[in-house]
Amino acid sequence: MTQATQSVEILEQGTIKIPDLLWQELGLNTGDRLVIRVENNCLVLEKVITIKERLRQRFASLRGQNLIEELIADRRQEAHQESK
Repeated sequence: MTQATQSVEILEQGTIKIPDLLWQELGLNTGDRLVIRVENNCLVLEKVITIKERLRQRFASLRGQNLIEELIADRRQEAHQESK
C-alpha cells in the first residue's frame, strides 16, 4: 500500500468523494460498508470487513472455549467458598 494522500472538498450534506487513486488503493467496491470514526482528531474510514477480520484474529485464541461455562463455574466456586 502506497498510502497516497489526496485533498478533497466537503460537498453538500457532508458528502466527500473518495478520489479514484484511494478507491483503487483500498480495493473499494460499490456497496462496501465503511465505518467512520474520529481518531486523534482525524477522520478514519475503514471497511467493515477489515474490522471484522481484525477482531477475528484478535480473539482467535478464544475459539473452542465456552466462556459462559467458565463464568458459571467461577460463580459456583465463589458461592461455595462464601457458604463455608
